[in-house]
Amino acid sequence: MKCLLNIVALFIVLFGLITLTSCSVGEKKEKVHLKTSIIKFPSNGDCSLYSYFNQTSMEYFSCFNKEAFYIYDLNKCILIDSINIHHLNKEISAFGDIHSYCFNGRDSLFILLNEAILFVEKQKLKKIIPINQLDSIQYRKCQFSNIAGSHIYFDNKTNEIIGGVYSMEYSPSNKGFYNQKIIGKISILTNKLSFAKIIYPEIYRKNYYGFLNNVFIDNQDSISYLSFDCSDSLYVINRNTNVSKSVFGKSIFQKREILPINISDTENSEIKMRHMLTEPIYNEIRYDKHNNFLYRFFYKELDYKNNKGKYNTINDKVTYLQIFNNKYELLTEQILEERDNKYITFVGTKGLYINTNFSEKPTDSISFKIISIEK
Repeated sequence: MKCLLNIVALFIVLFGLITLTSCSVGEKKEKVHLKTSIIKFPSNGDCSLYSYFNQTSMEYFSCFNKEAFYIYDLNKCILIDSINIHHLNKEISAFGDIHSYCFNGRDSLFILLNEAILFVEKQKLKKIIPINQLDSIQYRKCQFSNIAGSHIYFDNKTNEIIGGVYSMEYSPSNKGFYNQKIIGKISILTNKLSFAKIIYPEIYRKNYYGFLNNVFIDNQDSISYLSFDCSDSLYVINRNTNVSKSVFGKSIFQKREILPINISDTENSEIKMRHMLTEPIYNEIRYDKHNNFLYRFFYKELDYKNNKGKYNTINDKVTYLQIFNNKYELLTEQILEERDNKYITFVGTKGLYINTNFSEKPTDSISFKIISIEK
């Protein structure tokens, strides 16, 4: 009888410990409720080149079209200003196409071109920073670019332009390509190029993933947040201290591992396109400094053909929005609509803004879905 009582007592203690452990684990993640709303403001054409910035209590959305940067009051949804750069056509044509830009207040901005960064203040060209082929000593082994559409960023504490960097010494089929540091820092005072100490994840040096070698970067203050096509982890680095970490962030909707392709198919674009279409992939990453959340897009795996026998396209992939808290714990995943343009997104004080003009013909308005999180 005494032995039986001891067993019962042990069972009760173990059950209690399990219950307490379960409760403590469950308490780590707060419950979130998503709220969506739509805003629209007048369009001045294509907004694929865009930027968000805030100043004091004001928030702005900007897009570049032809020869001007248009600036909108984000809360009032009205056009309030434009910066015309027609007078810079000579410089722009000399240094290549505009790939990205960022503001430092209403009146000054940095413009990234193929071979230079222009600093414009009050519509006057203040400085030209030569990059890439125009500075072959510093850029002998690498190229500074807005990799995968990631925006350049001005760190006003270090006076540096932050952007993506990729290897010019090796091709993507060579493992050396993935040993190149992938975040560049350009001083606007000295033009010197330096690097944050972060490279591709190990899986890219073990396997070949064809076109799925994109690096997605979002910068806030001294911190950079990164996502890679074929890695389910999130990556964070402090650019000043070079302290970095990776955090598990696999989507609950990823049903199989991301498969590599044979290195022998390096020159076979058809196989690489098919691979990109059918594999599950991770995409853009956005940090919400206003509400301490992190967003990332996940594209589910897809069959090469649909049930009608027709070939699928990249736009047929089902997309989920992952939402993490400030401890990088996955809180929820939200399926997105087909009209949601995952290539034009930014974070404001109200939450994540996703362009919804994706599948529409050109209109006279720009529309955004705002995803807000209510705890």
